[in-house]
Amino acid sequence: MKVRKRIAAAIIVVIISLLAAGCGAAELTRPNASAEVDQIEVSGSCAIEKQDGRIIVSGTTDLMDGVILAVTLNSPTGEEFAKRVFAKSGDDISEEFTIGADTAWPDAVHGFIICAPEQYGKQPDYVTQNYGKKFENLVGDVVIWGAEGVIVAIPSPALSLSAKD
Repeated sequence: MKVRKRIAAAIIVVIISLLAAGCGAAELTRPNASAEVDQIEVSGSCAIEKQDGRIIVSGTTDLMDGVILAVTLNSPTGEEFAKRVFAKSGDDISEEFTIGADTAWPDAVHGFIICAPEQYGKQPDYVTQNYGKKFENLVGDVVIWGAEGVIVAIPSPALSLSAKD
């Protein structure tokens, strides 16, 4: 019996040690800005509304014209329900999505205006020359970053889609 207890205790210590060793989160660092280009401040806004069986996501951004953008509808858990990808032309953005009966919509959605280095298609050369290959030259409140580079993510408030609204 003592041997079993010792073996069990040793196994528990090994398991705890392995779990503790794996708990250290990998450090995620922001891509370094290009030395030859100044950092560019990016801003924007995003709104969402429901109107006559449609969801309208609208907003603004001062990203340069020609940049590839996506306007998405996401559930509060992050699941993407709809997306439009296009080249930006002008500062004002507006995309409409039909609330179809063929889709199991969540009770609420968020709209996003998103721009990433390559997630939605290859960016034009003049865009990457200014913003950097990984958009490392962009800064601002709407800028986030990950392993793939810097992403501009402009969220809307939540829009309730429940039947009682």
